[in-house]
Amino acid sequence: MSKQKYERKGIVQIDQVLPLIRPTVVGEPRPKAVILDELVNVHSLRLLTFKQSLKCASCGIEGSFFALERAGSGWHLNLYAKSDQGEDVLMTHDHIMPLSKGGKNEFENTQTMCYRCNELKSDSVQIS
Repeated sequence: MSKQKYERKGIVQIDQVLPLIRPTVVGEPRPKAVILDELVNVHSLRLLTFKQSLKCASCGIEGSFFALERAGSGWHLNLYAKSDQGEDVLMTHDHIMPLSKGGKNEFENTQTMCYRCNELKSDSVQIS
């Protein structure tokens, strides 16, 4: 997993984003919301995982803000925590049973992990 460079438009507080995240309803378009003057998808497996837990399942660091960012085209929300040194730590969603080992790309098979822990976990199985 390589860390991408993102262009950041701004920061959005957790309590402003979590209520917007919702699953899709069959037959309806994916939910979107206007955030910092941009139309943003507020449905993804990653965002639903963050709504369930803001904490890394491995080290326990907790996401403290969302950033509206893009790498290329299209704005999206990334969750970040702050390290003890004050650095931004990207939070990711992890497949508990890796896809490479037959895990499913389903909500029940995901957990929140910080970028560092997710890199260390790689394709091993680790349940919080």
